[in-house]
Amino acid sequence: MRLSRNSILTRVDNTGRYNIGGYIWDRVELPNGKKGFVARNFLEYTKKANNIYRVKVNDYLIMRDAPNGQDIRHLGDGVLVTVLERANEKVNGYFRDKIITAEGAVGYVARDYLVNVNGEEKEEPKNNPEPQPSVQPAPQPEEKPEVNVNLIDNKDDVNKTIKVLPEAKADDLKKKYKNVKDITNEKLATGSTVNIDNNIYTIIKIGDVNKDGEAKEMDAVDILNYSVDLIKLDDIQLKAADVNKDGKVKEMDAVDILNYSVDLIKLSY
Repeated sequence: MRLSRNSILTRVDNTGRYNIGGYIWDRVELPNGKKGFVARNFLEYTKKANNIYRVKVNDYLIMRDAPNGQDIRHLGDGVLVTVLERANEKVNGYFRDKIITAEGAVGYVARDYLVNVNGEEKEEPKNNPEPQPSVQPAPQPEEKPEVNVNLIDNKDDVNKTIKVLPEAKADDLKKKYKNVKDITNEKLATGSTVNIDNNIYTIIKIGDVNKDGEAKEMDAVDILNYSVDLIKLDDIQLKAADVNKDGKVKEMDAVDILNYSVDLIKLSY
């Protein structure tokens, strides 16, 4: 995922333990709950910025696509935004400043309902927000996971292993191969086994070094610890850890997993 300039996020780990590729990577969380890693060099505390504002309303504040444009979203009380441009003229009785939300959405809102988080402005919050239309969000259909056989590699009948991508699940394996039974882990975690045509195969999930069925930051930590001889990895774990397929398990494999965890790259088998 690419973050826009002035996006707002929360640091959840700034211990400095992820020192990779010349950068210290802090673990962060977006307002929507999604977590990932960002190089510390590109972060600034909101206390040092004077253009961070908090929405102050009883209900919600309309965000528009232009100063006199259409509604594009509603911002609730307490939401943090960054003011990009301050309006010089009123539209329908309001100065509508250009702002960007923490998620990177850009639009215009009435200045009367923004309060500077650092107290740079001494404006009283307004109790009667701009009239709002009664809009109910349309119900969203329930999403069902899709079965994808492309997440499963061909069987290695010599070594009795099957490589799978981080997104792979048991249903993907069952779709690709017939006569599948006795899957020991529905997530197809590294080291789990499956019986296909009465042959036992061991699963190698790319990036899943710690055998929990996912490729996440802790797998990158295991690779870094292995690279400096702090821990040992078995043969199956080493194959899962060799993300860039160069035959070695090194720091760049950890970087690839971190980039994957924040949707910057895809992994392949």
